[in-house]
Amino acid sequence: MSRNQLIKSLEQSINLNYDLPNVTLKQLEGHQGGQNLVFYLVSDLEKAFVRLTIRPDRDRNALLEEIRFIRHLHASDVSVAIPIESSDGSFVNSFSFESDSINYVIFEVAKGEQLCDRGYQYIEGKSLSEHHYNCGRLIGQLHNASENYVPHQGMKRHDIVTHMKKLIQNYLPGHLIKVKKKFNELICQLESLDISKETYGLIHGDFGDGNYNIDYDNGKITLFDFDDSGYCWYMYELADAWRASQGWVMFEEDTNKRRIRMEEIFDHILDGYRSVRKLNDSQLKLLPLFLKFVEMEGFLDELRYLTVTEGEVKFDEDLMEQVRNIENDIPYLGLYE
Repeated sequence: MSRNQLIKSLEQSINLNYDLPNVTLKQLEGHQGGQNLVFYLVSDLEKAFVRLTIRPDRDRNALLEEIRFIRHLHASDVSVAIPIESSDGSFVNSFSFESDSINYVIFEVAKGEQLCDRGYQYIEGKSLSEHHYNCGRLIGQLHNASENYVPHQGMKRHDIVTHMKKLIQNYLPGHLIKVKKKFNELICQLESLDISKETYGLIHGDFGDGNYNIDYDNGKITLFDFDDSGYCWYMYELADAWRASQGWVMFEEDTNKRRIRMEEIFDHILDGYRSVRKLNDSQLKLLPLFLKFVEMEGFLDELRYLTVTEGEVKFDEDLMEQVRNIENDIPYLGLYE
């Protein structure tokens, strides 16, 4: 795929479909596991991000339902980066390139900056616990809005457990017999859980500091990157927030100190969540189960990424450590070991 030709075709489509004069595009550097191509757009009227969806399993209907959910969240006062409408009122547009039709969406720039751009330093004079509280509060607001979201007929987003089953079938090597057994047992446990509007719905699916900006004037978080959004238990989202918080303790060598610090961080997340939404103790007791689910998802997605990009999976030290954690039921993603 010629990068220059691709950008030229995309620019032509944007000029045709949007009232944005003098558009220039700069492709952003991808990251391991990335699902899309993303460009920074600058015009005389707007600065935005353009996301090209290149995965065949994410068709136009899936994108339209993603956008519909984001707009519902925005209307429910959940802080999210919203899509920009084209001249004819469309939110998903496409262009032809090398006999393929490529879909794209243009999103507003979320206010603020990412933690990584600030060297993982929070607002001067403010405790990091405030940020974790705000994360939990935003997740709770999202789940509240999800409770009354009605999907468009025939355009419902994917079910995350079903998606995991497909990844097991397509990407888990046959020699990992014990891992497959553990995954199948885990899915059976999940499928036995209660499903109700209070416990299950459409979630973001990838809550971490790479997918939100922070307004450094007031700490407000704006969430983006909903292309992994799907249906699952709300506890999955909280377990994913737990996973994303590991970076704050990863360089602590004392396992007991790591455990204590992670529990403190998660308590602040829960305080924020409970400030806007009820969370029963019976649901919270499921955290270890959903941390294993998050672990499964991360492992399988890495196998998928390596298979698609490298053509094979080479089990390096990191992957073998993940296999050990899974096979031996080491909890909390191995962080406490």
